[in-house]
Amino acid sequence: MMRGMSRNTVGGRGVTRTVRHWAAWVLLAWLVAGALQPGAARGSTSVASSPTATLQTAADNQNALYTLDGFGGVHPVGAAPSAPGSAYWPGWDIARGIVNRAGHQDGYVLDGFGGVHPFGAAPPLTATAYWRGWDIARGIALTPAGSGGWVLDGWGGLHAFGNAPTVTPSAYWQGWDIARGVVSDLSGTGGWVLDGFGGLHPFGDAAQLSGGGYWPGWDIARGLALTATGTGGYVLDGWGGVHAFGDAAPVTGSAYWRGWDIARAVVAWTAAPSARPGGWVVDGWGAIHPFGSAPAEVSAAAWPGWDIVRGLGGGDNGGSRSYPSPPPPGPCGRTPTPPARYQHVIVLFMENESLGNVLGNSAAPYENRLMHGCGYAASWQDAGVAYDSEPNYVAWATGLSNPAVLNPYICDCSPPPNASATTCVDGQTNCTIDDNLFRQVLASGQTWRSYQESASSNCEETGSGSNGLYATKHNPAAFMFGGTDHQACGLYDIGTGSSYLYQPGDPFANDLAANTLPNLVELTPNLCNDGHDTCGGGLSAVGWGDQYLSRLIPLIVASQEYAAGGTALVVMWDENTPVPNIVVAPSVTPGTVAPSASHYGALRAVEEMLGLPLLGAATTAAGQDLRTNFHV
Repeated sequence: MMRGMSRNTVGGRGVTRTVRHWAAWVLLAWLVAGALQPGAARGSTSVASSPTATLQTAADNQNALYTLDGFGGVHPVGAAPSAPGSAYWPGWDIARGIVNRAGHQDGYVLDGFGGVHPFGAAPPLTATAYWRGWDIARGIALTPAGSGGWVLDGWGGLHAFGNAPTVTPSAYWQGWDIARGVVSDLSGTGGWVLDGFGGLHPFGDAAQLSGGGYWPGWDIARGLALTATGTGGYVLDGWGGVHAFGDAAPVTGSAYWRGWDIARAVVAWTAAPSARPGGWVVDGWGAIHPFGSAPAEVSAAAWPGWDIVRGLGGGDNGGSRSYPSPPPPGPCGRTPTPPARYQHVIVLFMENESLGNVLGNSAAPYENRLMHGCGYAASWQDAGVAYDSEPNYVAWATGLSNPAVLNPYICDCSPPPNASATTCVDGQTNCTIDDNLFRQVLASGQTWRSYQESASSNCEETGSGSNGLYATKHNPAAFMFGGTDHQACGLYDIGTGSSYLYQPGDPFANDLAANTLPNLVELTPNLCNDGHDTCGGGLSAVGWGDQYLSRLIPLIVASQEYAAGGTALVVMWDENTPVPNIVVAPSVTPGTVAPSASHYGALRAVEEMLGLPLLGAATTAAGQDLRTNFHV
């Protein structure tokens, strides 16, 4: 049921979604040496007292800033003293928010189950709501007295603790995890809730405030903070934009990451001149960015390449972005040196976009986050501007580059019905007997599998699969007919039927979970999931592909095979040079932007990573080699 709706409400479309009760699990993560401090036991609704920290009685919160990591570690910023916490969960990304007591260098940490834990000299308080095993707490606010407050759940519910009054929210989205932050007003009897679209919703005796930015249908709001007046403040979006609401004056931010959802929390500077307000934003890696008149500050802890920061304390701010399922550690920057020989190389094909259509596109937040958190090439060339899908897939698998040989594949059609080792002739047919990557892998004693989403049978050459979304033109192994190539296609080119690659029970998902991946993996999503078609659901083709990769790639990078350090993933598009691309491996330096790469450079890299000789145009693609350009 939606209540008290206004222009800035999320639920006007009557959306109801089921939120599953997620059981918390421990995520394996690497720890930056010395960055996280040992703490106490897991969350509870009642907590013990913590070590004493120095009080700051001045109104200036510049020396009372603290970052919160996902494991519960509280880290001082600038001149703030150390303020040990009473709770710490090593390896478990379950911390969800942090808030300071006004005028003090201490406060409280919120865990995802609703537990409230003091840090510094803050006294213990008892939370009235606790959802053991359900990561649904999204924000925490204190009353000005600091002796009570509210926990915000993902549906918009407000749960008083300490001596805060019970309040009724003006907006509530049952079954929809869309609430993102909460602040208290100066009376301590009301405040505002922020939804993921940027809507501001008063509760208690707080007044309706306008402004702050609003992005209907886009869950991109990440935090909010009040200015000293208590009748205005700032909303933070995931790209780092800071948007004034109420009587707060507009400000200019010092950091902005277009297309990259990496901003995590915001705090207003309480001692800022009224005519020149300011504050600080923290990004997911722990860096502090001043805006407006606020001075620069440096956190005592930072994790480059690892999106692990969950909040910034220093006032009654709304915490940080909350993840219903906590993300794994960043997939790149884990190891300094790539292996000489990889155990698994995964190549994933997407479709029909230019780099400019994906990079910086708000419809592709996951792909942008992965591009910036791992690496991409600023100029990735496919096999040629004259070619559509089929020639590009064949060129990647064979190294063939002569236009006279590739032109027959422009038909984007199935191989000839009579295709065989004797009837396939380069330049005349869209099938080949030339050497190819799949044959090379088997000849070296290694293994390969191609997982063709929606194909109804192995090595399907005709038809459109189980649901009309399979296309042979996106299946390179189906065009190989030399030697025993086509027999191998029938064995190792796997049709997944009606399942998606990331779904339990799918052949790829099964192999990934069982640690039985082959040495070479080629992944072809169906025509919706590769971004080729526009398939409804309110999503563009780019948005559909981004949503799909956000479900598939986390499974890969969270697998035991990837954690072992010998697995790399290459994602590449075609047809609109320069094409989008993403290179993911433990040794890739986060933020890598290679000057150039190509489909032939990708073939060369795969061959080098698996210890194979170079084919065709791969021999002359040294300048576009992924191994060199991406440190894989």
